[in-house]
Amino acid sequence: MNLITTSSRGSKRQMVLVPEINPRSFLFFFEKGATGFSYSLRDYSIPNHVTERRARDFGWSADEVRRKATHILDAPYMDVNLLGEWHSYTSALNASLGIGSTGTAILAPSGLVLQESSRATFPRTFPLLNPDGFAALPKSAKRGDVRRMLESPQSEDWVTG
Repeated sequence: MNLITTSSRGSKRQMVLVPEINPRSFLFFFEKGATGFSYSLRDYSIPNHVTERRARDFGWSADEVRRKATHILDAPYMDVNLLGEWHSYTSALNASLGIGSTGTAILAPSGLVLQESSRATFPRTFPLLNPDGFAALPKSAKRGDVRRMLESPQSEDWVTG
């Protein structure tokens, strides 16, 4: 159920807060075309950086993203490469709800951390065999642990997880 919905129906450029993807920041949601399966989500919460994910990363339709959103707002018409402006806009939206930090992360639906810092992209070389089962465990909520398990073959959790 959306708590705030101030978006025009049919708008292709929206700011969404989807806790399953990133509970600490609004994301710029851009839907391309009319299929419902061509969109991108951009996280501008980290200064001078953008993390972008596409529909194929989530396996959800655009309508499913909107249904999972707790807040939906129309997004401004700004060049997506204006990182400073998007960061300021996103930070202001986050502050209006008392959320946000410089260490936010875009999460996959399974709870895997795909990006946590402004420069590091975590490899997907060490996949989880049962991501849905892992997401149900308390360990999946610990971003540092998940990051270590996905990045490091020396991690005992990588071997046993």
